[in-house]
Amino acid sequence: MNALISFLFIYFEIVPLNKFDFKTPYVEKQILIKFKRENEVDNFFKRNNLKPIRKNIYGNFWTCSFEGDLKNILEKLKNEKDVLYVQPNVKFYILGNLKWIPNDPYLSYQWHFQKIGLFDAWDIEQGGREEIIVGVLDTGCAYEDFPVPIYERNEIHPSCSLYKKAPDFNLANFIPGYDFVHDDFHANDDHGHGTFVSGTIIESTNNGIGVAGISFKVTLMPIKVINSLGWGGTDWVTEGIYYAVLHGCKIINMSIASAIDPGPIFYEAIRYAYENGVIMVAGAGNNGANTPSYPAAYKEVIGVGATNSADSLAFYSNYGDTIDVVAPGGDLVDRDNNGFPDLVVQQTIGMREIGFIKPKPDTFFYVGMAGTSMSTPHVAGCIALMLSHNIPSKNVRKILRSFSKDLGLPGYDTIYGFGRIDAYSFLGGNDTISPYISNTTIWNDTNFRGPFPVWSEIKDLFGIKNKFLYYKFNTGAWQETFPIDSIFDKFAFLIPEAEPNTFIRYYIKAEDNSGNISFDPEGAPNVTYGFFVYGLNVSEKENKDRNLKILYYDITGRKIKEIKKKRIYFRKFDKTKKIITF
Repeated sequence: MNALISFLFIYFEIVPLNKFDFKTPYVEKQILIKFKRENEVDNFFKRNNLKPIRKNIYGNFWTCSFEGDLKNILEKLKNEKDVLYVQPNVKFYILGNLKWIPNDPYLSYQWHFQKIGLFDAWDIEQGGREEIIVGVLDTGCAYEDFPVPIYERNEIHPSCSLYKKAPDFNLANFIPGYDFVHDDFHANDDHGHGTFVSGTIIESTNNGIGVAGISFKVTLMPIKVINSLGWGGTDWVTEGIYYAVLHGCKIINMSIASAIDPGPIFYEAIRYAYENGVIMVAGAGNNGANTPSYPAAYKEVIGVGATNSADSLAFYSNYGDTIDVVAPGGDLVDRDNNGFPDLVVQQTIGMREIGFIKPKPDTFFYVGMAGTSMSTPHVAGCIALMLSHNIPSKNVRKILRSFSKDLGLPGYDTIYGFGRIDAYSFLGGNDTISPYISNTTIWNDTNFRGPFPVWSEIKDLFGIKNKFLYYKFNTGAWQETFPIDSIFDKFAFLIPEAEPNTFIRYYIKAEDNSGNISFDPEGAPNVTYGFFVYGLNVSEKENKDRNLKILYYDITGRKIKEIKKKRIYFRKFDKTKKIITF
């Protein structure tokens, strides 16, 4: 099926699709090796009876096959002087769980969007900005029309010769990623999980068909690290993280997990992404237990549990102290009485789970699923809206922790973490706190004619929309200037050069993304900073003795009085050298 979309109504047995098999947590007969220095690696492999499969260029490590016992080969290689790390090739699994195909693709069935306040959030940031790139490490995505390569034919339905772009991605923005499973530049989906996850983030919205996505105007980069059977090796996932960072992703969504720590080679990639400011989001796992899953368990990654439509922890969701937040993941209860279970709904390809002998990437369905795989892209999509709204990435975690809806015990707990996500609050919808302005440069009286740089530190949790310096010379009109430079939260403004015997007043004004406004000094423009520019050949004493005319203005600019005083008497300061009277 090419242009048409099928809608079916099928219930599936309530059985976890990807509960971890602890007996086979590793890719069979494979290890990963990272060398301190690569001296005569061919001799190293031959001496240790290893067969190199590939060198992973992004993480600079090798995937090798071996014969014999895993434990013995690891112990042996740890003693090799040139080996930095040697570890098993741990398996990651997708975190999809319960399956259901609804019979109607309307937005009203996406209860999970209303639950997180998305419709109100769209009033603040409607769909995000194209320059924000989200990397989805998964089974790929139905993002393009592309002939199925010969070496991939045996993994999909025998009737398929073409990967098709999902119809409900017709307005979505994609940037080519990479397929680390097949080692090519076409990360097409031969499973279905990745297309579904991507849809929650980027599904075309307001296009007259199907369902919606949270951040539908941002750009998605599909990175295939999971094969058609639903698992991928640590080598693929590690390379996928490096690739995402190096190719501009601001957010990485990982609706995948390993039941055990994937090892130091993988953790180096996590640290690399974190230190480069990339926000990583990962599912907590579907064992319904206090069990850590990786990468969600790492402190650098935002771990996501799943809730149902009653705002309770979903029965399958893992919990524990590795959970940061929870998000809708769905279950099979119909709490809104619309005739359909409250699952998370998106579009995807024909999957094995709906009766195909092999995935059918040229046929599309609207599918209901439940799992922490489904909750994770809700968080990634919200973060994409936040970054689109110019909220600093360094503030994202604090906002998630402070503005999620608290569930369970007050404050942080190991069931719900910091709470269930709230897109409206994350965008500052409930923000009433004005920007914080501090450390503004205070100019003293001077013979220097300028220009006069003024630095000011301006902070706000939800980001700064506007920042200005206002200045005026003597009794002239107020002039407005914008920052000319910035370092982190410090902004530099420039007051122009002034003639001798000029009195300069100035203040800072900042507006945050929520419309809250602050002034520095407080009370501006009635209270300002100020300094006097002396004549180059006039002594300080002569300036102090000179009579000056001082004008008073109310807030509307109406002159309210005019006096003459000697300068030595009319300037009064508080401890911060703010002028408090004139």
